[in-house]
Amino acid sequence: MHEEFMWLDFIPVPHFVSYAFLASFILIGVALMLRGGMALVPRGVQNLVEVLAEAMLNLSEETIGERWGRTFFPFIATLFMFILTCNLMGLIPGFTSPTSNLNMTAAMAVPVFLVYQ
Repeated sequence: MHEEFMWLDFIPVPHFVSYAFLASFILIGVALMLRGGMALVPRGVQNLVEVLAEAMLNLSEETIGERWGRTFFPFIATLFMFILTCNLMGLIPGFTSPTSNLNMTAAMAVPVFLVYQ
């Protein structure tokens, strides 16, 4: 049904799980690279990141209000970047999108439900 590979010769890991870990490592690596070059006066990639962050913050404030928008912005932005990275990985030949698997979608829905409640 799902292709798997063996980790430590006895733990089967489905490919969508390994691709989700890869997406997480990519996001952590990008965050660490961007963190080192931050300046008070933005330039280069920092300009783009700040514009995107400001746009997402404004969208969340317009949708759920200023108080809750600022409160939930880090969570919403993290989910957005993770889902975007996973879906973009599906465009690479040989990869499948981790979010195309129902198990992955359900696993992401649990924390969203808990945060919402």
